[in-house]
Amino acid sequence: PPAGVDEELLNADDERISRINSPAAQSYRQSLQLLRTGSFEQARAGFETFISENPGTAFTDNAAYWIGVSFVKLGQPDRAVGSFSEVFQKFP
Repeated sequence: PPAGVDEELLNADDERISRINSPAAQSYRQSLQLLRTGSFEQARAGFETFISENPGTAFTDNAAYWIGVSFVKLGQPDRAVGSFSEVFQKFP
């Protein structure tokens, strides 16, 4: 993955989501792959869609975290802080 994107977390998330066979899991996996390849804007959009369509899953908090990472990589630190804050507030 690109610098600043934690490969260990990416691999752990990928391993966990790969055990699930559903359209939501496929969407999440696609967003992880976009993040892994440096397509941060597309990954961010994919994770936002995942959250809006699947607000109560075990991966919703992770998707919000990856949105924050995407914002960091896109050079938008203010938006990243907002996203990371949301993770801590909604998913303590």
